[in-house]
Amino acid sequence: MTPAVSLVVGALIALTTSLILEYVRLRLADARTKRLLKSLLGIEIPTICAAIDALVTSFNQLGYLEVLGLVQIQSARQGYDRNRDWIVLFRESAFRTDLIRFYQRLLSAHQDALGLETFATLPMAQAAFVARRRAGLIVEFRDIAVQGRAILQQLDAH
Repeated sequence: MTPAVSLVVGALIALTTSLILEYVRLRLADARTKRLLKSLLGIEIPTICAAIDALVTSFNQLGYLEVLGLVQIQSARQGYDRNRDWIVLFRESAFRTDLIRFYQRLLSAHQDALGLETFATLPMAQAAFVARRRAGLIVEFRDIAVQGRAILQQLDAH
C-alpha cells in the first residue's frame, strides 16, 4: 500500500469513527433529555390536575373562579412552556398530539377564565351570562383534568 493510499484509508477510518461517535453521543443525549422530560411531565401534570381540582372545589363553594387558582394553573404549566420543543422525542405521534392538545386546551381555558373574571367585575356584565360561562369553564377544566390523568397513564409506556 502506498503512503497516499494509507493516508486516505486512515482519514476514512477516522472520519467514520468520529461520525459513529457523534451519532452515539446524540442518541444518548436525546435519551437523557426524553427521560428528564418524562420526569418533568410526571410532576407537572399531576400538579396541574390538583390545581384544577382545587379550582373546581373553590368554585363550588364560592360561585366564581378564583384568580389565585388560575395563577397556580399558569405557574404549574411553565415547565412544558420552556421545554415544548422536546416532545418530538416521543416517537408516537398520537401521544404527542394528545400532549399538545392537553396543554393548548389548558391555556385556552385559563385565558378564557381570566378574561371572564375580569369581565365579571365590569358594571355592564350580565350575571346570567357570566354564570353560564363559569359553569361551562368548570366543565372544560374538569375534562382537561381527565385528559391529563389519561396522559399520565400513557407516559410510562413512552
